[in-house]
Amino acid sequence: MTEKNVPAGWYPDPLGKADERYWDGNSWTQQIRSASGSPSVKGGSAAPTVVPPPPPVVATGSNSSSRFVAGALIASLAVIGALVALLVLSGGDPETETEPANTSAPAVTAPATTLSATTTTTPPPTTTNPTPIPAVTSPSTTTTSTTTTVATGPVEQIQIRPTMITATCQGSDGIEGDLVTPVSYAPYNLVDDLPETAWRCDRVEVLNGSVTIDLGAAVRVTQLSLFGGYDKIDPYNGVDRYIQNHRVAQARWTFDDGSSVVGSYADVRRLQSIDVEVVTSTIILQVEDYWPSSGTLARDMIAFSEIDVWGIR
Repeated sequence: MTEKNVPAGWYPDPLGKADERYWDGNSWTQQIRSASGSPSVKGGSAAPTVVPPPPPVVATGSNSSSRFVAGALIASLAVIGALVALLVLSGGDPETETEPANTSAPAVTAPATTLSATTTTTPPPTTTNPTPIPAVTSPSTTTTSTTTTVATGPVEQIQIRPTMITATCQGSDGIEGDLVTPVSYAPYNLVDDLPETAWRCDRVEVLNGSVTIDLGAAVRVTQLSLFGGYDKIDPYNGVDRYIQNHRVAQARWTFDDGSSVVGSYADVRRLQSIDVEVVTSTIILQVEDYWPSSGTLARDMIAFSEIDVWGIR
């Protein structure tokens, strides 16, 4: 029989919401019930009727069972598709639809649609080894420390000329071997760059006195030089004034800040130097020991020729 002559009655619910749904002879209604036969009505007002394809066709003959199953499958798929379309258009929720009890509202009949059930088998996805993604490395930041060196070259030391030199004593002037030419033993002779001139005093006075060198201003002093004897041979009688007088063997140099250095000197005819590092404007020299005089003309006097001050202005 066809869908037009399917009698009204309860049939398995093609929507799957209950055990059975009522077919009114033309379309499916909103009436559903459980297998016990008790009707179930959700809500009060009726929702628009969805008209699915007709219920399974009852067929006779040996193929009736298989045709019944096929018809049920096609009807179920069509009902589900129509329901989804209705929900999308109306914004309804299947969980809130209502079902009228024996209402006589006219049913909306949709043209019957026959769907072919097609079973599509999707092959499992093929798994391949993915290509490794290179790690993203943050660019490294290198901080370069630059040191600027100013080439100053070696610091040049210069000879510092005193503005004044004084002493606590001074020997009496003498004469050369010709008994005519005068000879002075003033303190200035110590800074005239002439080793054949000298400052001379009595031994006791020298050991208890001092020589003061005034540089005129504070100067960075780096070296002190001393010619510790009277480096002279008398041009007239040939007397060696170096051994005739005592020579400096040890002397103390004292500076503005009260600090001092002691220099020890060999008994030789030349300048001897000691290194210092001091800023001062004056230098005080004190003889602390001596090499003794000798010869038939030896005198009890200390005489020496030269003092040089080196530094950086």
